[in-house]
Amino acid sequence: MLNQPQYITMDQLAEMLGISKSLIFKIQREGGDLPPCISLGPRCKRFKKESVMSWLEAKEKKCVADPKMQMLGGGGGRPSLKTPVRKGKTKKDRVEERMAGLKTQASGVS
Repeated sequence: MLNQPQYITMDQLAEMLGISKSLIFKIQREGGDLPPCISLGPRCKRFKKESVMSWLEAKEKKCVADPKMQMLGGGGGRPSLKTPVRKGKTKKDRVEERMAGLKTQASGVS
């Protein structure tokens, strides 16, 4: 009995990956990459724990090999922007310009 593979449920997989069960169903429905599962019925899926762990290791290796992920320092998340964010005029700037324009019109009319 010690050599029997250990299977986990969809709930346990979601908890292990840190995502919701509904996200797993969405990934599965859209044909995304998930560890192989065993279907015991229409609403009963099990995942071999060893397969899940090897799938995660492959994902980790792929992430490390991706140059975009190296910019992150392995911490995950979104890469930072290389170009500074260009900001337009603020409301205060626009109001000040309008007020200056009105003052010059008023002084020119007198």
